[in-house]
Amino acid sequence: MDRVPFMTHNFALVVCRHPDGRWLAVKETRNRGWWLPAGLVEQGETYFQAAHREVLEEAGLRVDLKGVLRVEHSVYGPTQARMRVIFFAVPLDPSQPVKKRKDKESEEACWVTLEDLKILARGTPGLRGPELYEWGSYLEKGGIVAPLHLLCQEDERTHTEAIFFKVNLTDSTADIQNFITAIENNDESAVKKQLLLGANPNIPINEKLWTPLHLACYLQKENIVSLLLISGGDPSVTTHKGRSVLHFAAHTNVLIMGMILTKISVVGNKKLVVNHQDNNGDTPLHFAATKTGGGIMWNLLVKNGADVAVRNMNSITPQDLL
Repeated sequence: MDRVPFMTHNFALVVCRHPDGRWLAVKETRNRGWWLPAGLVEQGETYFQAAHREVLEEAGLRVDLKGVLRVEHSVYGPTQARMRVIFFAVPLDPSQPVKKRKDKESEEACWVTLEDLKILARGTPGLRGPELYEWGSYLEKGGIVAPLHLLCQEDERTHTEAIFFKVNLTDSTADIQNFITAIENNDESAVKKQLLLGANPNIPINEKLWTPLHLACYLQKENIVSLLLISGGDPSVTTHKGRSVLHFAAHTNVLIMGMILTKISVVGNKKLVVNHQDNNGDTPLHFAATKTGGGIMWNLLVKNGADVAVRNMNSITPQDLL
């Protein structure tokens, strides 16, 4: 019996969750409605590459694929089939704005809650499909996510630690304490696990309104600071005294300061953060002047836009402290 040519159409779909709990929705072209980033795996691509490309094209975002929600294979008659891999992802930079200009890939993108999706479903053009709402609901109820290595090439080694996980959408006291302990112990693996489970890198962890990033800066845990920044840690968040992590870094560690300045350069609010005044009117440059009397900290801040003439509540400028 002669073999009949058989074609499989491959698709990558991405369910992307913002650290604040919202979901990434894309308005499809040709009046097809709101959906999630998705598309055909192009010739020579892997599912992973297609997933990254589709989110970038349709939503303007770069994402970190965290796991696999589902692998579907549907046969349509004797000659055709469709295979879809549905990924779970988070944005690499949660502060990055989503796409708002119409092109051939999509009309726009936005972050939505499940309630927002219900409203969109009742309007025009509605929803293209139920996938985003269904998977968002599944994850918010504690649904399991499979590890990425569930999808691999034939020649890849066998992974013995196939860890399935849940996306943690709440920050309980126990979760926060686990996060704090991991940072204090400089345990990168534990911090990564907390972030993978959905821990918010910007959540207040004590009555002083410190975030995990403040704590890591204070303890000079350089690798943890780097990990938190990559995972969406916001350098502009302030404590109860109005101090950002840049105030902390100016008193502690030039390497950490460099990482923070690099982060805020990418986000685009560098001068605002560099010259932010705490409740006493002090900027990070005031801190650098009192800590080092100038030197590397001072030069690095000035090079990145710090104002030497800003006056604090006592009418003292950073320059006065040298």
